[in-house]
Order: sequence, then structure tokens, then C-alpha cells
Amino acid sequence: MQDPPQGGHNVMMTRPAVIALTLLLSLSVVGLPVRAQAPSGTLTVVVPNFNRENFDRGLTSTVDMPYNGNHQDALIGTARTGELTPERGLAESWKMSADGKTLTLTLRKNARWHDGQPLTADDVVFSVERYRAKESVCVFCGQVRRAVKEVRAVDPQTVQIELNEPDITFPAVLSSRDGDVRLLPRRNYKPGADGFELVGKPLGTGPWKYVDFKRGVEARFEANTAYWDPKRIPEFAELRVVPRPDPTTRLSMVKAGEADMALIDASQIGEVRKAGLRVLSIKATTIPMIVFLGCWQKEMWCHRTEFRKAMVLATDMDAIVKRLFPEGAGSRYANAQFTERALGYDPSLRPYPYDPAEAKKILSQIGYDGKPVKIWSAPLATSPETPEIMELVQGYLNQAGFKTELTPIEYGAFRPRIVKSPQTFETTFAAHLHIDVGFTRPMMMQNFAVSWLSHEAGGLIQSYWNPPKADQIYPRRGVPQGEPRDIRRVRVLPDHGPQHVVRRRPEGRRLEPGRLRARVASRDGEEGTAVAAAVPRRSRAAGVRHAARHDRDRVRAGSHLRQSGRRRAVA
Repeated sequence: MQDPPQGGHNVMMTRPAVIALTLLLSLSVVGLPVRAQAPSGTLTVVVPNFNRENFDRGLTSTVDMPYNGNHQDALIGTARTGELTPERGLAESWKMSADGKTLTLTLRKNARWHDGQPLTADDVVFSVERYRAKESVCVFCGQVRRAVKEVRAVDPQTVQIELNEPDITFPAVLSSRDGDVRLLPRRNYKPGADGFELVGKPLGTGPWKYVDFKRGVEARFEANTAYWDPKRIPEFAELRVVPRPDPTTRLSMVKAGEADMALIDASQIGEVRKAGLRVLSIKATTIPMIVFLGCWQKEMWCHRTEFRKAMVLATDMDAIVKRLFPEGAGSRYANAQFTERALGYDPSLRPYPYDPAEAKKILSQIGYDGKPVKIWSAPLATSPETPEIMELVQGYLNQAGFKTELTPIEYGAFRPRIVKSPQTFETTFAAHLHIDVGFTRPMMMQNFAVSWLSHEAGGLIQSYWNPPKADQIYPRRGVPQGEPRDIRRVRVLPDHGPQHVVRRRPEGRRLEPGRLRARVASRDGEEGTAVAAAVPRRSRAAGVRHAARHDRDRVRAGSHLRQSGRRRAVA
């Protein structure tokens, strides 16, 4: 394995790779008894960016939730073991009809919006209407739009959702584990030409109340002391989420006491440890993947399996992982969607080898004409290492005979290319490459729907080279128990697929200096690691338990950060 080549001479080297974590996507803390004292102090969390910089859940996605999801709850909650549960969601119970077409949910009577008004079935009706709107582009909006035939309030506490066809997995779409669908009050929106417009301060039912948002500066929340779940009332009085693109700045803020938690760079782990900070990581949570976009267009070279295979063989992903991620921080993964806990996981699959000679041979055989490969460098909050990865990928492709063009771009400016129908990926390029970050889910059907299906079938990224084929193969009735035929049908697709996995989850590691205790786990039940650090912060209220809360229970019950003393932490 040789050292990775560098990209084109006109590409500026960017910051070192950052370990992409979801600790900051799910900062819900649970576990200790509720304290009698009022919330006090401020928790400051530093993230790489604010992505879309928008608080309308219908217009954003999962990667925006570190800053715009802290005040909201999901309809269906998730237990620490990964199962859907009524304990942590706004529905106290739900039931799917025998034919799999009608979902009936009963709401909590003690749940209230932050303006004091009670949660009602009409709020669920409106939320579905908002996510079904033509303009809505959240990750699961397409699936809601495709699946839901009608939603109706039976009474103030009961709602029924009728589906177009049987789908026993639909409750997962409404859950904090799998989806980005959160409940919204009708009075917070006004109708528009293609949907709805958010008006006034965003309301939620969560343990944090929205206070203020300044683009590129900060998002501020305050503790909701009247939260319906007393065990999860914050003990911090205020939460600040601030964006800082530079990893050195993020770490310096923690060292200086200006921040309590921040996403850190993989190369900074040694420095973090020397400073006495705590290093954590989360296992089996996100999988960064290089996705091939626009390949459904026959005019593009990547429409051909041979060309996609040549791009994969030309890239030494093992060398990239070794260079950018310290030992235990990441490793190769053979399949872009399945993890060990997912139904249909096949341990016999192996990653493609690095074989630049074979890649050159394929290009010669198919008569590649030198049309450039467009490489988009659009870092997400969950993949700040994207710029360096894409520079290395460019170098490998150039060495193998591909022509390339690398374009740095803010993700907020890039995402419209994906969500717009039809997508805008120019056929003057041989392929379009982008790093997407998939969240691992125990039921894989939602991942496939988001990544591979056409927009018309409820997909979002539409990265499969033949969307009609993906739409046809995708099982609409959900997944029955066992190893079903539907899973086997879907699993054969990766050989012709749209993704090349960069790395998989980090290996488990837990460092515990001082009194800070933390336990993090993936949403599908695997113990794991994140990259975090802590130093003593003995001033102000000791015994603070509740860190920034975003109810992303996709990390088994959220990231369960328990604090027996105030600490600064880097995650």
C-alpha cells in the first residue's frame, strides 16, 4: 500500500481529516435521578457548520439537526436497545392494522408546545401535510409523500394515517431512530404556493426551547422546565450551538474554556489526550460513502458498470483511511448500507481491492475519451474530512488515467442539485462524485429508499444508475421476520451500485480522566465510541447531568452523556 497521491496542483490542501461523529447529532442525556435545583449554567457545543442554516424541518435534513432539532420531539421514540418504544416519543401507543395499511396513534395528554398549548391530533395531521408538500425536501419527506394516502384526527388525542399500500416499516419513518420527521404546530406556518412558510419562533415540545438563531454565529436554546418527561429536563439553563469550520479553532475554544464540546480532527487526538481531555467515539453510527451522482443519465460514462468499477479500483481506500484516521478511528467497509446488526448483513463480502493497473485496462477497453469526472467537495457537519478525502481521490483517479475537476462548495449550495427534480448533474462530465454520510439503521429499507430510489418513488439522493430498476426491486410491503427474499434481492445491487465506502464506524474506545462519565452506543444496540474529551470545570453547579439535547435516538437512546461534574468536552 503506497502513500496517497495528491490532487491537482491547483487544489489548495485543506484542514486535516475530521472524524465524523454523531455525538453532536444526538446529545440527549439520560440516566440520573431528577435534581431538585433549577437548571443553571450554559453548555456550548461547537460544530463545523450549520449546513442549510434553516429551522424549517421540511427544508433541511438529518445533517442540520445538531442546530435545528434540539427543541423538537419525534412522534415515535426509541429505547436504548434500539427498539421503537412509546417511552421517548410523543405517541404513548400505536397500532398497525392487520392489512398493514392503517397506523393508529394515541398521543400523550401531558405533552405541550413551548407556547403552553397542548399537543393535539391536528398537529400530527399538519406535520404530515407539511412533509408531504411539494417543496419539502427533508430526508424522509419523499417517503411520507409516497406512502401516505390520508391522515385524519379521530379525536384530540388519536390520529390515523392511511397508507397507499401495506408497509409495516412505516412507523420507523416517524421515529427518532430512523427519520428526520419531527412534529410541527399548524400555527407556526402559513400556506404558500408550493407548501408552507415558517412564521415566528420555531415551536417544539422538546426539553430545549428555541431562543434565537443568527446565521453563521450561533443557535441558542433554554431549558424547558415543563417538559413532559421529567427525567430528561436539562440541568443546563442554556444551550449554545456555534459553528467553527477550522478544527484548530474548535479545539482551542475547548482548551480556553470558551466551549464545552466540539467535533475534533482525527489528527488532534494526541493533542487532546496530552491536554487531559476526554476522547470518545461512537460505534456503528455513520458510514461516509463516495456516491456516484447523475449516473442514471445514459450520456454519462458512469452509467456503465465498467466505468464505476474502474473508479473504485483506481482508489486506494485503505491508504486513505490509514492516512486520515488514527488506529481505531475508522476502517474499510465492504457494503455501503449493511452493518453487523442490520437484517441481511453478509460477513463474507469484502471491499474491492486497489488495482490501478486493472482500472487503466478497463478505461482502455471501454474507450474512455477523457471526459472529466466532477469531484464535489461539499463537507457535511458529519463529514468535515471531505475536502482532504476528495483531494486524495482526485490524485488516485488522475494517476489511473481519469481526467478530473474538483470543486469546493458549501453543502447548502450543493444540496439543491440532489433534491431538485429533475436533478441537475451535467452530462458534460463522466461522473459526479460526492461524499454522503449514511446513518446505520437496523431496518435497511429506509436507507435504500433514501439513497437509491427515484424521486418519483420517494427517494432523495437517487444515486442508483437505473432508478426504475431500483424502484421495481425495492420491497413495498416492508420487511417480514427472518432473512426474506426481499433483502436478498436488494443485497445483490451493490455490485452494480452507486457508492464506494470510505470507512466504517470507529472501533470502541473509552477514556475517562477525572469524574466525567460517559456512555455512548449506536442506535441499533452496539456499544461504541465517539471522539470526545473533558477537563475538570469545578466552578458553578456540580452534578450537572443533561448535555445538549437533540432527540436523535438513532444512537441507541441518543448519546448518553452523563456528567457527575461540570466538564469541558470535545466530541
